[in-house]
Amino acid sequence: MSGPRLLFVAAGAGVIAAVAWWQWPRSAPSIASARDAGAAPVARVPDVRKPDNTAWSPADGVALDVRDERGAAAAGALVRATRDGGIVAEAATDDAGRVVLPLTPGRWHVDIADHVVEGAATLELDVPPATPVALVAEIGDAVAEAAPPAPGASPSGVVGVVTAGGARLADFTVAPVFLGGVGPGRPVVNDRIPQPIALPARRYLGTAGAFRWEGLAPGTYLLHVGSPGYGTGAVRVNAIAGGFGDGSIALAPAASLSGTVSDGRAVPIANVMVRATVDGAVVAQARTSSDGIYLLEGLPAGPVVVSVATSKGECTADDTPLTVAAGARTTRRIEMTCAWQGH
Repeated sequence: MSGPRLLFVAAGAGVIAAVAWWQWPRSAPSIASARDAGAAPVARVPDVRKPDNTAWSPADGVALDVRDERGAAAAGALVRATRDGGIVAEAATDDAGRVVLPLTPGRWHVDIADHVVEGAATLELDVPPATPVALVAEIGDAVAEAAPPAPGASPSGVVGVVTAGGARLADFTVAPVFLGGVGPGRPVVNDRIPQPIALPARRYLGTAGAFRWEGLAPGTYLLHVGSPGYGTGAVRVNAIAGGFGDGSIALAPAASLSGTVSDGRAVPIANVMVRATVDGAVVAQARTSSDGIYLLEGLPAGPVVVSVATSKGECTADDTPLTVAAGARTTRRIEMTCAWQGH
């Protein structure tokens, strides 16, 4: 996608029968993920108790600090919060890019007029987050999303706890990808369908590391889970009809990758889109500066594939596989072959 991006920083004030949202059972069993094909599901009790949010009132609201990718304040941006398809609150940012919306615990969709939110535009709020929360959006029109598989007569779901270094995280994003169906006695019937279906991501704020996603079609899901300052992790979960799969995961400190993109004469190339993917999923992307410099942050430790592309396709380069380390920055210069170089 092209065009400048906007950065929102928000600060704010098996289970056999489905229970109400966030009424987390303290001892009721859930259906655990059968992570190895052919393994029978086992019972476990993920500790996903609901935090106390009784002190949060609409007057507290959630403050949004709207900025572009260069860190400049975006004044006059119309920010909207919707619930159940209707606009509940909207306001324009001030000269400093700030706005406060009266959001309360629950599920919200936040957007900005004439922009498309990258990552998670759906927020699951429980208690006011203690630290700022970042959301990214690009100028442009919304792109139609693939329709999720129908849940059927016996919908299932995923539930879990996200930790790092043994501590529960207060801000994280979950993005499920539907891989296939499950059947009686066979946890995985179709491990890979021709076109895996990516569901829109959700961001969980102030939930004491717990997440719950109801109303999914029974089947196998690959959950991409990320948090600011930590690398994106992935866990495969089998969601069984009428129950929940356990997608609990521990994240490692994020890796980062930086360098320059240049042509065959070592001349830097500006405005090149640089993407890092893991198993075909984009985990970070950024455009090069006027000096051809790029920086990708929030990468998971391990192997990644880096690809580059110019807006008009006048330069090309092969994908670059490399390995990045947790908590460390890797540098790599990328050379592209451009039409103006001649032969």
